[in-house]
Amino acid sequence: MSRLETLDLAFEKWRIASDDIGNLVAPLKELSAFCMALGQCKQAAEDEFASISGRVDEVKAIGDEVSGMALPELDEDMPGLTADEKDRCKALRDEARKLFEGFKSEFKDEFASLGKDLDKITQESADFKVVLFGRTQVGKSTIREALTCGDGATIGHGSSSTTTTCHEYTWRNLHVWDTPGIDSRKDTNRDVTGVGDEERAANEKLETADMAVFVCKTDSLESKERQRLAQIVASGRPFVVLVNVVASFTDYTNFKKRRMDRKINREAQREFIDDLVGERFSPAEAGTVKANLIPIHALACFYSRARNCEAVDAFYAKYGVTRAELYRLSNFGEFRQYLMRFICEEGCMERRKTIDRVFVEKAGGFFNAKGSEIRRFIEDKIDKDVAVVRKTRKAIADKKCRWTGKALRVKLSTLISLEINTSAIATKCIENGYGKNRIKSEWANCLKRGVEKSQAILSEDFQNDLDRTFENMADALKFNADAFARISDVEEKGVDGRKVTKWVKRLASLGGFGLFVAANWWNPGGWVVIAAWALAGVAFVLNWVVDLFRSTDSKIQRLKEQFDEHLNKVCGEFCQKAEESFMAAIGNADIALGRHVDENMLLKENLVGIIAVCERANAVVSEVENRMNNH
Repeated sequence: MSRLETLDLAFEKWRIASDDIGNLVAPLKELSAFCMALGQCKQAAEDEFASISGRVDEVKAIGDEVSGMALPELDEDMPGLTADEKDRCKALRDEARKLFEGFKSEFKDEFASLGKDLDKITQESADFKVVLFGRTQVGKSTIREALTCGDGATIGHGSSSTTTTCHEYTWRNLHVWDTPGIDSRKDTNRDVTGVGDEERAANEKLETADMAVFVCKTDSLESKERQRLAQIVASGRPFVVLVNVVASFTDYTNFKKRRMDRKINREAQREFIDDLVGERFSPAEAGTVKANLIPIHALACFYSRARNCEAVDAFYAKYGVTRAELYRLSNFGEFRQYLMRFICEEGCMERRKTIDRVFVEKAGGFFNAKGSEIRRFIEDKIDKDVAVVRKTRKAIADKKCRWTGKALRVKLSTLISLEINTSAIATKCIENGYGKNRIKSEWANCLKRGVEKSQAILSEDFQNDLDRTFENMADALKFNADAFARISDVEEKGVDGRKVTKWVKRLASLGGFGLFVAANWWNPGGWVVIAAWALAGVAFVLNWVVDLFRSTDSKIQRLKEQFDEHLNKVCGEFCQKAEESFMAAIGNADIALGRHVDENMLLKENLVGIIAVCERANAVVSEVENRMNNH
């Protein structure tokens, strides 16, 4: 070999080596970026967990304030209330105490559970989860082996799988679930819609996955595949469609000669892509499917990534092809870059939202529920009870106006006047010439009958009035009619007594006049006085004569006036006793009702304190929720 040929050979080897190094740079950079994206995914979950843990502590400190609260000690005897009213008050207090203690107990349990849930969801969010869908032998396992740098041990076993669960594989913090084939014949326990255990297991993984990867082959496309893809699109979960281009490179030399590698792109697969979306999707969905569709060569993906696989090593030894060349051929880089962009743009953000959502739903749900429950209790129980009691107390005040003072005197006088006709009694006594004892007896009997009958009517009216207002306190507010039975007797000075007194006065006047004349008969100056006395005596005599001949009507009127005067005095005493009885009957109840209102307001004040705690905690939760929505 000449020196020149030796130099040319050396140069060619250097060129080939340099070219291999250059070809390795792009895959290594993509691999490094993908690993960094997975690391960012994990870091985002951990950072958000640390942030939310601080908010949990903040909310917990607010909630712990309730543990320092205590319901007031209220009067257990509750004097002045009926048994029913006491039972109602005690039931109200017991329910309030149950709410109060329940909040403290549930708050403690809820936040212990929240801490565990956040820790669990953070650990789960640290992993990026992909679930693979497709019919049997479409290339799912091959793609999964490429993603997780497998050795190819599971490739080609889809048709022999008998499991109804999903297989999980891990590489770094990337989790891949390989699901059973679509419409597997071995899928059992199907429901009325035709969904069996295998499909149900796959659907469960779809709900928790970050991304669904749907794999199909260009050699055939079944209606079941289109239907399954439509279901994935309808679920709203992020997805990508991998079109596994059917092109065998077992004879790699012939593969390259036929330039089959040039068919692994969107342009070459345009017809298949249009057929894939077909009439199954709306224009918007079809556009989304096309945008998220990547043509690949599944086996080349695996060969470019496989480790510890004899078949792959033999292939490289036989054809002298590099991993970088197969990596470019497989178009695996586009798929991995798609995942990387999604992780950086959506995955990290979704992790923050997921952790925030757990906090918002658990903490916000607890405080909203308890706050609403306490508000309803205050509105439906305490406020309504207070309103009823205040209405009752107002009714008491109205009764006081009707059953005391001038109003009661007028009502009683009206009732008695209907039962006692003083004019008729006076007429009867004068016309029959009753003496003083007979007049006194007639008047006393008539007064007793009239007052007793009026009292019975008044008592019944008063009791009915009370019953309409105090339905639950009738026993405590019985009208004390016995208090009205002690009516004062008729005064001893009857009508005849007045006449005797008048005659005594007249005789005393005449006697005094005679004595005065005898004493001043010989005194000239006394004649003037005697003349005055004489005139007065004449007037007295005339008045006496007139009285002897006074008419019966006049006598009846004078007797009636005396009856009316005495009746008015009896009514005054009756009204005084009625007022005393009324105040004794409702006074204690009114005081007890007022105390009941005050105690209810104390209960309400303490429960409102819990609502304030809930509102403050919800303000913190709202901040997290707003940040979550703005991520």
